Amino acid sequence: MAVINQRHRQRRERLEYLERLERLEHLEHLAHQQHQQHLEHLERLEYLENQQHQQHQIISSRWISGGYPHQEDSPYELKSVSLLLGKE
Repeated sequence: MAVINQRHRQRRERLEYLERLERLEHLEHLAHQQHQQHLEHLERLEYLENQQHQQHQIISSRWISGGYPHQEDSPYELKSVSLLLGKE
C-alpha cells in the first residue's frame, strides 16, 4: 500500500510540475508579446515626433526666409504627438 501511495504522490508531483511549467511558458509568451507591442509603440511614437519636428522646421524656415506661411501651416494647426496618438 505504501508503494502505491508513493507512486500516486510522485505522479501528482510530476503533473503539478508540468502544469507549472506550462503556466511559465505561457507567461513567457505573453511577456514576449507585450515587449513586441511596446517596441512597436515606441517606434510609432518616434515616427510621429520626427514628423512633428519636420513640420516645425518647415514652418520656421518659411518664417525666417520672410515667406508668409499659409493658414494651414500655422503652429496652431499642427497636431501634437499626444493628439495623433489619440491621447487628448
